[in-house]
Amino acid sequence: MKSDIKDKIIDQNTININSKIDNIDTNKLVKDLDKNLAGYLSLALRNTHYYGNLRIKYVNFNFTILVFLLQFLLFLFLLH
Repeated sequence: MKSDIKDKIIDQNTININSKIDNIDTNKLVKDLDKNLAGYLSLALRNTHYYGNLRIKYVNFNFTILVFLLQFLLFLFLLH
């Protein structure tokens, strides 16, 4: 008897969760994500633009060093 009630409650909860998932507007989600990404990209481009000649942002600089190190390690590996 108790297990029947428990199963009914679990079934009801899964139905509620599934209906909530179905009600999410995926198109709106994607549009919001696109807006946010475009905003972040334009902000990043604007920030690099302010530096004039020094267009190196910290992230780009760190990424450049990382790529250089990876290339150097690959070069050493190929020499070996």
